[in-house]
Amino acid sequence: MPADTSVYLIFILNGGGVYNGVSMKAGDVIALGLNKDPMIGLSHYTELFMVDMEFHLFFQLTGMEPAFCQQVIPLNEDSFLKDVCGRLMSIPSPQRPEIVEQAFLSRLRQGKYLVKRKLERIVCASKLLEVVPLSRYESIARQMNISLRQLERDFTTMLGITLQDYSRIRRFHRSIRLLRRMSAAEAAYLSGYSDQAHMTKEFKKMSIWTPAQALQSFDLNFEGIPLGERSSGAL
Repeated sequence: MPADTSVYLIFILNGGGVYNGVSMKAGDVIALGLNKDPMIGLSHYTELFMVDMEFHLFFQLTGMEPAFCQQVIPLNEDSFLKDVCGRLMSIPSPQRPEIVEQAFLSRLRQGKYLVKRKLERIVCASKLLEVVPLSRYESIARQMNISLRQLERDFTTMLGITLQDYSRIRRFHRSIRLLRRMSAAEAAYLSGYSDQAHMTKEFKKMSIWTPAQALQSFDLNFEGIPLGERSSGAL
């Protein structure tokens, strides 16, 4: 899995494996994401269900600060998630997305964990980053009526990555979307890289592959899987 700004909840339904040094087996629930370096895992005849979500939703579901997800976190002590995993293991595959969506929406409606002010500021900043040049961090802070230092502190404290790293990862994902419909040179320019070589260098840091290798070889969608499954092979 390449660098990502999302959080992934993974329900292990059959088989097992090791992900970033953490062993997992059927019935386990793990979380990971918000990583600026690639994560590597191996699985053996494993069936899993993966949910991709924004970091603030992860907090609302679990009450855990998203920064913890930079390491693979076992969530077997969370009775709600364990119950969801058990239900997924007992029903046919086509029914699973609806079951997860209903369970998560019900949990969110309870409002057990209210989003912290810091997370609200990060969500706002992340939206502004989509329309403001990456170098204009001070402009974003001004629009939010806080200092740049405070904004940077929010990202580091709550997400475990810097504002600058978050921006670089988002640019990386933007380039993936563009590469699917245009040349590498065009994607590099529109993504904000100085040139194609710069984009290739960033790809190797965040996914270990060149842009061409990533499009041909990477099994998972770089944008995340809102509700989906993968079985067998490397994660």
